Amino acid sequence: MLTDVLRAPIRSSAFVAKEVFAVLREPRLILTLALGPFLILLLFGVGFHNTSRTFRTLFVAPQTGPVAQQVQSYATSLGPQLVFAGTTDNEAAARARLQQGDVDLVIVVPPDAAASVRSNHQAVLTVYHNELDPLQASYIEFSAALYTEEVNRRILQAVMGAAQAQANSIQAQLAAAHTSA
Repeated sequence: MLTDVLRAPIRSSAFVAKEVFAVLREPRLILTLALGPFLILLLFGVGFHNTSRTFRTLFVAPQTGPVAQQVQSYATSLGPQLVFAGTTDNEAAARARLQQGDVDLVIVVPPDAAASVRSNHQAVLTVYHNELDPLQASYIEFSAALYTEEVNRRILQAVMGAAQAQANSIQAQLAAAHTSA
């Protein structure tokens, strides 16, 4: 019984010793074990790019109204990742340009973005792209979410600024009415 208990560790150590001696007899195996992980790391390093990609972006927005006036100023001031490629009011033509490869992104701005913000809703921007690489596609989706939040914040600031100006004029009118009363 005691010999059975001792046989398992002896067999295991004999197997490990045999494999260690086999590896030591083959210098190429040692070289592979030592350099293999570094070669894999080198290949990953060659394929890694730490620069942000720029996207030629075409906006689909109504050509009249306050939204059309703000689209270009927002697009050029949002950051270096978006290269403003113009605006159009034809979504089908914009998507055709995307299919042809003239632009990288098509962003559709809702015609009533300011009204959506005034009614306590976010303005939903629709983003179209043709990216097949899942990493680049997720980068586009993440960037689109950030830019949508920034556009909603700027629209909210503009609406609140207009409301404050209107409140100031009403307050002045109320003060004048109060003094005349």
